[in-house]
Amino acid sequence: MPLTTNSLLSVVALSAFAHAASGEILVASSQSVFDALVVDLGGSVVGQSFANYNGFYQSGVGGGSGDAAWTASASSGLYAEAGIFSTNSANELLTFEFSSANVFAIGGNFFNTNQDFSTGPGLVKVVAGGVGFIVSSSTSSFAGFVSTSGSISSITIVPFGGEAVGTYASTNSLSIGVVPAPGAVALLGVAGLLARRRRA
Repeated sequence: MPLTTNSLLSVVALSAFAHAASGEILVASSQSVFDALVVDLGGSVVGQSFANYNGFYQSGVGGGSGDAAWTASASSGLYAEAGIFSTNSANELLTFEFSSANVFAIGGNFFNTNQDFSTGPGLVKVVAGGVGFIVSSSTSSFAGFVSTSGSISSITIVPFGGEAVGTYASTNSLSIGVVPAPGAVALLGVAGLLARRRRA
């Protein structure tokens, strides 16, 4: 039986749920759930839009400030237009890296674009903290990753599947979950208790 988009999304959703049960990474498919998870961890969400970015950028361009500072990279550079931040070439990985050890959650709207920045077809694969999640290409397709066991240092976006060939990995917003150092220590303690309880 051929794998359809709906059955593929169901498989991915189930595998994300199964991994989330391990207590390391929780995956949220809505901004409100992501925000609630970050607040429950004692953190706050810092939003990043791309309205002030325009034109071509070499790989390694940065943004944000403090704990929410980021660096973006793609093999052939980056391009931004009309609030959309994208790879400069099709079919490339778009990666955002975070240097702060206080970043415990990363999310955003992730989608594919065509050369003219219109929304492209297909699926988008988003990976953070070693966990992958697939979303349909739409400017409102949200994926968020919340760690209960340590900081998250990067998130990678790439067009996925046959329909997405020739499109550009893109985002119009990032949500960065920052848990201050004392909260991060408490969070690791809670994760340890959960792990111990499962073994008992």
